[in-house]
Amino acid sequence: MRLALFLAPLSALAATPALAADPAQLDCPLAALNAGQRAAVTETFVRLGGNGEAGSEALRASVRDCAARHGWSDAAANSAVGYHGAALAAALLGERLSAAGVDVAALERLLISDTALLAAFGEGGLANGAMADFVARNEAFIAGMLASLPEARQTETGNFAGFIVSREGLRRMFVRN
Repeated sequence: MRLALFLAPLSALAATPALAADPAQLDCPLAALNAGQRAAVTETFVRLGGNGEAGSEALRASVRDCAARHGWSDAAANSAVGYHGAALAAALLGERLSAAGVDVAALERLLISDTALLAAFGEGGLANGAMADFVARNEAFIAGMLASLPEARQTETGNFAGFIVSREGLRRMFVRN
């Protein structure tokens, strides 16, 4: 079993401080991207785990425009970039994994209902054992889910989990007062 795959979350995206922005504005940046730009952002986040600039220039430009229009802080803008990259990557990996027989909806429900895990994300604590604690609390479910998957799909499952936690954590950080 490769439960360790869940121990490599996207903690770089969690380094955004508390901020406040209108949650209704969060989708503003994505509205300006065409299908090709969304695909480039998705590929960048899937391939680089959210780290790196290549492929995400259009998203960053769209976020800058929305930030100027709505008066977002730099921290809100950074959260919006990470949120949208994670959301797009999670959607793509979710489709792949679902086609491979993974119950991605059950995994997503488990991840976003884990208040300790999401609280740790907001405090930058994913690298300090929160993901390991999550795996320990849910070992039977995760082990059963990964058991029949080839290694490449196990890796994608771990990445999917990281993107879901990042997406939800960054959404919450975007609207935090």
